[in-house]
Amino acid sequence: RRAPVQLLHTPDGTPILDFGQNMAGVVRLDWQGSPGQEITLRFAEALTPDGSLYTANLRTAKATDTFVCSGGKDTFVPRFTYHGFRFVEITGLKYKPELKSFVGKVVYDDMKTIGRFETSDPTINQVFKNAYWGIRGNYRSMPTDCPQRDERMGWLGDRAMECIGESFMFRQALLYEKWARDIRDSQLPDGMIPDLSPTYWPFYSENVTYPAAYLCVVDMLYNQYGDEEAVREHYPAMKKWIDY
Repeated sequence: RRAPVQLLHTPDGTPILDFGQNMAGVVRLDWQGSPGQEITLRFAEALTPDGSLYTANLRTAKATDTFVCSGGKDTFVPRFTYHGFRFVEITGLKYKPELKSFVGKVVYDDMKTIGRFETSDPTINQVFKNAYWGIRGNYRSMPTDCPQRDERMGWLGDRAMECIGESFMFRQALLYEKWARDIRDSQLPDGMIPDLSPTYWPFYSENVTYPAAYLCVVDMLYNQYGDEEAVREHYPAMKKWIDY
């Protein structure tokens, strides 16, 4: 959980919460409004120079939650969505918001943090911190490419080498065992492997760099966790792709 660190305003006076950290998750709102009153939260990772939400990078993603008040004290927490954000614009309020009414809930797959890294160089430390938050924000029962825009897909190429670095930070063996099976299940009868899995977009482009993540992930499971069973399980499908 993260508390907002400050309350900002757009040029027209619309309040914007700043959570001080780019993250993936939802916002819990404790509020009391009149029956039927709608409160809308819009999410973004950055602001424009004039202090408004920057949403161009979201493409077609609406990144919007709308709550309808019951007339009593309400607690709103979305259950079937999440957003990549640092800033939250609030509309529909009838009185000035207080920071204590909002809580940012960081949401990701249940994987224990097992490693940390620190040096005497603050820049390198910040790079590690950025990586930690960025990786954690893309664990969604598959390793995704981004948490904020209209994509959030399991691109293989993104994790070909990244899966190794992640294994020093998180205990992610179960996730990658599962994802390796997703990739195998996406393989075509002739041996071709897609660029992303699960294949929401059936991109089978016959390239080498993205499908090679299948081998890299199994190799990571063997080298980092001593998982010989993963090699045995996936060897036939990996060999079939190499032959293809």
